[in-house]
Amino acid sequence: MMADTNTQSLLEVTPLEVIENILAQCKSIEDILMFRQTCKLGMKSVMHFLRGEEGAQYMASKYIPNYNSINCNIKTLYKEQIRGLLALHLYSEENLFIQSPLGTGKTLLALMHAEDCWRRKGIRTIIVATPKCFTSWMDHIKLCNYNLVKSRPEKSDILVFHSKCKKHQNLIMTSSNEDIENLPYYIIITTLYYISSSHRAIKSRNRLLSLSSLYKQIILDESHLLNYNFGNLLNTFERKVYLSASPMQKDIRRGTSVVTMYDKYINLESKPNTLRRDHLCGAPVKMEYKLIPSKYDISLIINLLNNKDFKGKKVVLFTHWNPRDISSNVNTLRTNIPNFKFIRFHNTSEASLSKFRICDQKCVLVTTILSASEGTNFEVADSAIYIDFGKLVVERARQCFGRVKRRNNPNPVVQNYLIYDEGSAVSYIRTKLNLYHALDTKLRIERKNDGWIYNIYKVLQKNKVDIYKLPKPEFITIFGLNADKSSFLPFSEEYYTLPIFKVMQYMNIGY
Repeated sequence: MMADTNTQSLLEVTPLEVIENILAQCKSIEDILMFRQTCKLGMKSVMHFLRGEEGAQYMASKYIPNYNSINCNIKTLYKEQIRGLLALHLYSEENLFIQSPLGTGKTLLALMHAEDCWRRKGIRTIIVATPKCFTSWMDHIKLCNYNLVKSRPEKSDILVFHSKCKKHQNLIMTSSNEDIENLPYYIIITTLYYISSSHRAIKSRNRLLSLSSLYKQIILDESHLLNYNFGNLLNTFERKVYLSASPMQKDIRRGTSVVTMYDKYINLESKPNTLRRDHLCGAPVKMEYKLIPSKYDISLIINLLNNKDFKGKKVVLFTHWNPRDISSNVNTLRTNIPNFKFIRFHNTSEASLSKFRICDQKCVLVTTILSASEGTNFEVADSAIYIDFGKLVVERARQCFGRVKRRNNPNPVVQNYLIYDEGSAVSYIRTKLNLYHALDTKLRIERKNDGWIYNIYKVLQKNKVDIYKLPKPEFITIFGLNADKSSFLPFSEEYYTLPIFKVMQYMNIGY
């Protein structure tokens, strides 16, 4: 459906109630999305419909962000969120895996769907996040206007089963299902730890699983982390919804046993031509990068941040430092870089993340890869520095980029500095492979081990092939392992600059 002057004029003179009645007759996600794309007025009509009385079957009631509030940085829902909410409504009886890119609002999507299920069908929901996502969930609870008083469950709209909300946790542990059924709590938020097979979490797990007769739906964030054991435990719930930016296996095998995790797969990823940045829906920011060789990272960071050409004002520093190293190194940085304020962050540090967001001077948030690789949003960052980026596994590299590559990031461009070991070809190669994976989430390439990579590098060096000038298709194919079972090469033949027989010869060195 193409937007034109007549379409726009027709919408301008048609009462909004009529438009909403028309939208209420739509039977598919595609119909509503096509109407939304006709023009700006069509988009506003759909958004009003989805948040209004006629669209109440799809959306939550009062527990949604206050879009008109000056304190709310959400101006509207993303296209992926709308598609996700519609899919969850249309396939309400099926176990779903919903895959959506980083930064497309899966946390908000989960809360709105849980609210919608209670309001429409009286279905209670347990939401399970990873421990590292806890800070993000606490932010979204406030964003969605839920009251949460950690020490007073009776003053709260939802229950949080977590050690940071001990009163909530004790209420659940000491109350019977009949008692909880008479309480106004239809959403419980917990973390993966409390339903794990750890012996320390047995009582918590058993109690939460016993609630499956009352809380019939379970939503799991970062679901790609689940394994066979979780699959067996989750079968006590009538309906399961899995959310992740990463692929997730449908059938998880253990020996001769198989657990089918979900019935239907929904991919919310937008087509490339729809990822345009606008003032309403936003889009992933452009991730520019620079690879920097270094022998000693502290000296390099000091020189980098003190350089007059460094333009970053909100910087995230990703490290591999342990707690003692962080204390020592942050003190060194503070002493040698007077123009920046330094804030330490770990995955449950809500206060430090808030300081970073509201800081009105040049600021560096110092964190570790493990603390910040999942569930934490650095959406105000305009720059990021990664120490030993090549040491990360592929998914962590993607997650780190995803922390700053948010659609609500006000910066159209984020500058990334990737530090690798000077003089080590393997470190450079691993860093470049991780970079390509972080920039392109559709790549399905596994990395060869260091010995294999080094052997290939030596042969290329002998044949005078410069790895620092090697084009992307050759680089990925030669040093990676294609994980796509349906294709031998990850790119079409026309994208390669070297003869295909040469590429195949290099990629199989030492095989």
